Amino acid sequence: MNQIFSRVKFKKKYFVWLFTFLIIAIAGETALPTLMAEMIEQGVVNQATNSIWLLAGGMVLVVLMAFVGNMLVAKISSRIATLFARDVRKALFDKVQSFSGQELDKFGTASLITRTTSDVTNLQSFLSAGLQIGMLAPLMMAAGVVLVAVTGGETSSVLVFTLPILLIAMTVVLVLATRYSKALRLTLDKINRIFLEILQGVRVIRAFNKQETEKARFGQTNSQYADISLKNNRLMGGMMPFIQVIFGLTTIGVMAVGAEAVAKGKITVSALVANSQYVALILGAIVIAAFIISFFPTAFASMSRIGEVLGIEVKITDGDDEQAMTEAQGTVTFKDVTFSYADAAEPVLKDISFTSKPGQVTAIIGATGSGKSSVLKLIPRLYDITFGEIKVNGRNVKDYKLQELRDIIGYVPQKNVLFSGDIASNLNFGQEDGTEADWKRAADIASASEFIADKPGNYQSEIAQGGTNLSGGQRQRMAIARAMMKRPQVYLLDDSLSALDMKTDKQVRTNLRANLDQATMIMVAQRISSIMDAEQIILISEGKIAGKGTHKELLKNNDIYRELAILQLGEEAVAYELDNA
Repeated sequence: MNQIFSRVKFKKKYFVWLFTFLIIAIAGETALPTLMAEMIEQGVVNQATNSIWLLAGGMVLVVLMAFVGNMLVAKISSRIATLFARDVRKALFDKVQSFSGQELDKFGTASLITRTTSDVTNLQSFLSAGLQIGMLAPLMMAAGVVLVAVTGGETSSVLVFTLPILLIAMTVVLVLATRYSKALRLTLDKINRIFLEILQGVRVIRAFNKQETEKARFGQTNSQYADISLKNNRLMGGMMPFIQVIFGLTTIGVMAVGAEAVAKGKITVSALVANSQYVALILGAIVIAAFIISFFPTAFASMSRIGEVLGIEVKITDGDDEQAMTEAQGTVTFKDVTFSYADAAEPVLKDISFTSKPGQVTAIIGATGSGKSSVLKLIPRLYDITFGEIKVNGRNVKDYKLQELRDIIGYVPQKNVLFSGDIASNLNFGQEDGTEADWKRAADIASASEFIADKPGNYQSEIAQGGTNLSGGQRQRMAIARAMMKRPQVYLLDDSLSALDMKTDKQVRTNLRANLDQATMIMVAQRISSIMDAEQIILISEGKIAGKGTHKELLKNNDIYRELAILQLGEEAVAYELDNA
């Protein structure tokens, strides 16, 4: 809870006004039965007809007072809850922005979306209702109990028996409902995750005729959610009839005890009427409390889930060692690097050591799942290494401030992510103040200028969410162009040419090489044809370096690389290269 409220800026004046208007509303609510009793006393008992209209006017005034008080309480509580939700959403967004891959993997995309939207909305609704009527209930109940004791002590004995029964029952319901609500939120996360997977993989699902399988998978989780929801609804639905029974018995008891007291001359009829109204206020306060309790389990579960996100310790943080460069700009060095993903049984990378020098291309190749992409993710500290050391410009990456480190890196991920907007806004992710000349330079290097020129709006052409209105090759070239906008010291290309035809692949590589200057480029590739001209090729097998050298050196001295070359290039082509090496 502290993780949430410590990040929210509450203005004290709102709570001062809220409490003030609550007192006004309660004063109006409790004054009405008193005036009603006085009207009966003066009009019926004393036959003072002039007093009736005077008291009626007073009753109108207190009704208006209660109305105005309740209206202002509703307005202020709604404002507090809305500002609270705004601040919590911002805190969640800021926190997620600081997450490394490890924290993102732990929660998952679907769960983070649910926590930022649905869970925050649940808290907002609970806070609004809680401030508006939740604070009203205990104050109203306390005022009612005091007034019952003052105006007719005999009837208060009935409440001594019925109120504890209600409080115990509501506590039991609260405990059980909290458990159900937590289970509901977890199951909702699962539903969102499955639905998101189905939406993202709809083409694959259709291609493999797995619609029925996915329907069954979604249906199973959906049914699980419905079962838990049904249990929760039965519990909450049964609470109100139980309260109504207790209310009925309480009313009967109050009237019976009160009537007997009137008959014995202990209290007047007007006092009994007032007393019954005060009991009604107490019971009404309990109904309000029951209403708030129905919100509480869901709100508590949502609060816990939000607290988990805000309270998690981010593993990757800024370094504080302001060291100067000890190696040439653009130098990347891995020294005995071992890396494991969280909860993984075996390291993904083991004892990786190499140096990528300025003006040169280092290519990484290997089988699927060998750990190639993981190498690139470690350089900008999307994940942190388990053992060893990574240096950029002779400085340990852990000593950099994250923004400083990532400013000198141009990263093109394996999954090319584009954002809704236009081509220019996507390119300006690499350089915020980029001009059209900058866009053209980057697009030329990535061989993207031709397809951009064919679009009606050129650089102002719309990009759909995720770049779905572009082909796979166009998205890859856009991602490369975005990295070129940064003019970084280190280029990281994660299988970023895989969707290009051989001609475009070669053209992009030629352009990249021509504009490399003193930067270094580390690229992951599946095709040997894309990396043959690299100054250094690193072959990774099962997380370890299985070979290192130029294309010709590996072809001659490394059996694994040679077999891969034969599979991709053909036996005759490899034999020819070996003969002319």
